[in-house]
Amino acid sequence: MEHKKDLRYILVIISLALCLRIAFNLYCGLNASPGIDGIVLDKVAYNLMTGHGYSVFPDTPTAKKPPLFIFIISLIYKIFGTHNYFAVRILLIILSSITPLLVYMISRNIANEEISRISALLTAFSPFLIYNTWWFLSNTLMYLLLALGVYFIILPKDRSNYFTFAVGGLFLGLTTLSIQCGTVFYFPVAIIWAYFVYPKNWLKIASIITLAMIIPISIWMARNYKVYQRVIYNNSESGVRFWGGNNPNADGNWSPWIGSARFYSSGIKPGWANTSNWIELSGKMGKPFENLVLDKTVTLSEPEINDRYFSFAIQWIKNNPSKYTKLLFKKFFILWHPFSRHSVTPFLTGPFRNIAFLFELFILPFFFWGIVSSLKYWKNYFFLYLLIIHQIVIALYHFGDIQQRFRAGNYIIIFAAIGMYSFKNYLQNFKKESYGK
Repeated sequence: MEHKKDLRYILVIISLALCLRIAFNLYCGLNASPGIDGIVLDKVAYNLMTGHGYSVFPDTPTAKKPPLFIFIISLIYKIFGTHNYFAVRILLIILSSITPLLVYMISRNIANEEISRISALLTAFSPFLIYNTWWFLSNTLMYLLLALGVYFIILPKDRSNYFTFAVGGLFLGLTTLSIQCGTVFYFPVAIIWAYFVYPKNWLKIASIITLAMIIPISIWMARNYKVYQRVIYNNSESGVRFWGGNNPNADGNWSPWIGSARFYSSGIKPGWANTSNWIELSGKMGKPFENLVLDKTVTLSEPEINDRYFSFAIQWIKNNPSKYTKLLFKKFFILWHPFSRHSVTPFLTGPFRNIAFLFELFILPFFFWGIVSSLKYWKNYFFLYLLIIHQIVIALYHFGDIQQRFRAGNYIIIFAAIGMYSFKNYLQNFKKESYGK
């Protein structure tokens, strides 16, 4: 009877999540053109489908974006027609509507039924998860794949085995191929978790998870090595992002950059170069950057361009340790701000921004309360702690933003649910002490 009651609750939550996501997409336009990042994904998927390779510009290979979501878009275009944004967004709506179920299942592995129900409900209502279904980005896919990986890895000990660890590692590998920004750190997350939770056979468990992660990633790495004769683990835009978060004008957000960055695979914006293999950093860069600007006649490969961006950022950090230290604190503050500036895109203004702000303002205090409340059973939650720490490291490395925080958003929601449950118990006990039973 209890099982049927739980099933009915989950079906209601999934239905509610589906309705909210469909309503938002209908309001914004299910077949609306994607933004700048989405256009890059669309171009690569189209070229892949039409036989011009994994490229932004036909027959010019790229590794700017991880491949998984692009392959899925390409398959959708093959089945439903090219540039079918409607079909892609329908898929994202479905994936996002399933995510509350996975959050519920993860919570049930480590917490009680009430906490699991609150977690699923918050996931269904999360504005940022809803908005992501329209943005034509891989975030929604990443949230789902990461949740699948977490579910299989943290199964209770009486239900876990080497096979479930391998499945979890495989999903973490697929997660890595679905998103940019520092997913390399999933390897130490798995190793540290295994060492503390399974001390007797941690090495074997960590090895299984790591090897399973490597399987899908190695295919992408082999392709990139064939194209560029060097190892590219995730994407060839990591230096661009590193420079975007660590430069003389950096304020803790993604922008502003120094001058304007132009490189051939970004030929999607009026005025951006789209035929040559060089970058131009314009504007007043000043020392020590004036000698690093590339000459227009110099031909560089995509990874070499990326390396140059890395060199800009690293040189700035070396020459400005005190400024960089202050910048790290800014990034951390922005990461935990209820709603940071960069996320206020043209798609997210007015009431939508206010709704998201109020939701985040509501759950964050409960999240911190939940973290403290969970420490008594820390081994149950250790993998989730590590995922959140992992995302903090990524934000400090790149830039602080709510989008960075929401890479671990489902697990922040779980701790918020724990905080709500704990706060409710605290109030009940307070009433008993104050007024008697």
